[in-house]
Amino acid sequence: MDTAAQDNTTELTLNSADQGGSDKFQGLLLKGTSDVGVILIHGRSKTNPDSPPVGIVRKSLNEAGYSTLSIARPDPKKGDEWEYYDEGPDYDPYTFPECYARIRTAMAELAKHGAKKVILSGHSMGARMTSAFLSEEGGEGPLPVAGFLALGIGTNGGGLVSALNTIGKVAVPVYDIYGGGDDNVSKDAAGRKAAYAAGPGSSYHQIVIGDDSTPHPLTGAEDEMIDVVNKAAQSIAPVS
Repeated sequence: MDTAAQDNTTELTLNSADQGGSDKFQGLLLKGTSDVGVILIHGRSKTNPDSPPVGIVRKSLNEAGYSTLSIARPDPKKGDEWEYYDEGPDYDPYTFPECYARIRTAMAELAKHGAKKVILSGHSMGARMTSAFLSEEGGEGPLPVAGFLALGIGTNGGGLVSALNTIGKVAVPVYDIYGGGDDNVSKDAAGRKAAYAAGPGSSYHQIVIGDDSTPHPLTGAEDEMIDVVNKAAQSIAPVS
């Protein structure tokens, strides 16, 4: 699929205040032809809503007919350091609740453009936060959640930052997608699968992308990633 096709992205400034948050944030909207929307959240370390792999995924899913809205993930107030996400002594309690509010805000925005339901997707820290939202908030918001596309979802750390503590409470279908060379994510793949199997969910798929050199951002295996993600989205909520 040609993700270099004409990009009709609309850059939005959204405000999470109406959904229990407190901040304005950036969103990148691509309107689709169906009533299914996809909300995407990027990873950490100075990335943005168009950074890989979410920048690639948002465009490829839109070409398939989905409306996609990629949103800026909140940084901790103290700065974008690992210890401020992890629930240790330096944990910043602002970050996860603010992300939940941003997801709900993105749902409301997609509803304005005709979406009737959404698929949630995230990479790395974005996937961790989405899993936490689905576990703590139950995916409740302005639109129903059809499923979760988790790219490179990690388990290191404590509390909400570890998918091992949240994925078992996720009720919607999950596609757990990661690179073959992503050692930190690969090592707990069985643990994530077992946690989900013990919870309320009924549909879980793990898919390894590329080979043992394919890194956390899935660099070098973009075509395979696009194919897998699009098939997963169609399985969860097919476009008409």
